[in-house]
Amino acid sequence: MATLTREERETILRTDDAGDEWTIYTCSPVMKRQLDRIAEAWGVRPRQVDKWGWEYRLPTGALAFRKPRRLTAAQREATAARLTAARRRARVG
Repeated sequence: MATLTREERETILRTDDAGDEWTIYTCSPVMKRQLDRIAEAWGVRPRQVDKWGWEYRLPTGALAFRKPRRLTAAQREATAARLTAARRRARVG
């Protein structure tokens, strides 16, 4: 059997209101690497469930969802100025 196609490399997150953990299944190598780092930080060991798939059981606090950050033009300019100043200090020091 060949490797999975891009469409077949899925990640499924599952939880419910009564539980206190996420159950995550992935057969995506990219997502597996990210989940491995998170699981290690929480002391969780993933389990392989099939040829390509891995399952993680992580506490609800291990994952967070957030809105995209929207900067105004003034905020963008101020951030750029701080970055330029920090780079100058790094070159001098």
